[in-house]
Amino acid sequence: MSVLTTIDLDTIVRGAFSVKDSFVLPDGEAEYKVVYDEKAKGAFESLYETLRPKGYVPRLTGSRDDCVLLVRKAPTEKGSSRAPVVLGLLTLAAVVAYGWLQYIVYQQLLPEQLPVLMGLAYVLVLILVIGLHEVVHSRSAGRGEGGTRAPVPYFLPGLPAFTALPSFGTVLVHREPPVNRDALFRTGFLGPIVAIVLCILFYAIGVITAATVSMAQVQSVLTALPNIQLTTPNPSIMESLIVSFLNLIGGGPPTASGSQLISPIAAAADTGLILSFFNLLPATQLDGGQLCESILGYRGLRITTYLSIVALLVLDTPNYWIMAVIVLVIAGRPARLSTLDEVSEVSRAKKVLFAAALLLALASVPIPQNIATLQLVTG
Repeated sequence: MSVLTTIDLDTIVRGAFSVKDSFVLPDGEAEYKVVYDEKAKGAFESLYETLRPKGYVPRLTGSRDDCVLLVRKAPTEKGSSRAPVVLGLLTLAAVVAYGWLQYIVYQQLLPEQLPVLMGLAYVLVLILVIGLHEVVHSRSAGRGEGGTRAPVPYFLPGLPAFTALPSFGTVLVHREPPVNRDALFRTGFLGPIVAIVLCILFYAIGVITAATVSMAQVQSVLTALPNIQLTTPNPSIMESLIVSFLNLIGGGPPTASGSQLISPIAAAADTGLILSFFNLLPATQLDGGQLCESILGYRGLRITTYLSIVALLVLDTPNYWIMAVIVLVIAGRPARLSTLDEVSEVSRAKKVLFAAALLLALASVPIPQNIATLQLVTG
């Protein structure tokens, strides 16, 4: 890491911004009053990528009319916590345990279908969905040599035999502020979107390759293992559209009266869609919360966080109630996520993408039983 002199630092800053006034601070730091114009947003990103590898962090504060650029030495990195690793291993263990339950189910229903491979298929698909989600988070957070350190995922593992899901998503903790609201949006957006696309693909594969068993067999297994995810009583809008499309092109398997299609691949994709819904909730420290804060700010995020809790509580599915409690606990310790560039705003296109992400989240979650029942009654 090269050491910058005061003159070097001043030259770099003036090469990026039009400076009105400047002040030299102790320990080689500086403060500048700069002109904020249409090029300032990109200029600040370039300045960050130049200064961060040299041990300095710029911060843009104030307003467009009174914009102040602060250049500070980068804080010392703290030691990493073991909690993310422990929670990740617990989540992995929970996914494997649910894969074992899939093996038990197929051993009883379809022993000729190689039950070990059925359980393994569930585990591999779900690990791929969750893992790629986090890899995209990591890659989208760090851009080039000067990119910010990727946020740390804290997995929320389920409890086999007690919860119907092996995981309840992840909570993201940033180790340093994102460069600007665009970077904050990008980190929260790409991960769950990639996960949803994967789930759509795997759900279609699962439907095409599904096996057919009698409803009586399914009910006997569900009675013995009430928490196993074998079928989806009320599929999500996304899943219904996939099945309709497959039937339209002649790719959907026929289902006789009194029979049920089952597939570990479709079950894993269904779980992945539910986790994507949880992750996209506009609640603090979730992916959707990052999107919301980049668009609506911290106050808007606090409002949508408690609205998310209320929405989860009024639904009749225990999985949603558990998630509501998790969000409530996280909201009890609010963490405002500031960006280094506090002046610039996200583009209009990202606001449209935010609305699209919320619609995708709603389309990914199974229709709650109370709403489905209401539809049947009114219909």
